[in-house]
Amino acid sequence: MPEWPVFTVWFDELVDEDWLAREAVERFVKFSAIPPELLSPDKRAERVSWLIDQIPADEREQLIERHEAAATPGDLGL
Repeated sequence: MPEWPVFTVWFDELVDEDWLAREAVERFVKFSAIPPELLSPDKRAERVSWLIDQIPADEREQLIERHEAAATPGDLGL
């Protein structure tokens, strides 16, 4: 999905700034597949949970492992 600054705020609100929900929308879920009842602002937590649940379990595990590896500083040999 192209990244345009004009949509950044809207997209951040859609995924509640959750990195895994963002991955779900960018790679696994079509916008039209999101249940309409989850699109209201007061349903953010439910929407994020639903989005994350749409990622196949094995792919979700790989994404989490990569995310954790990137967040953990590696051995710098110092």
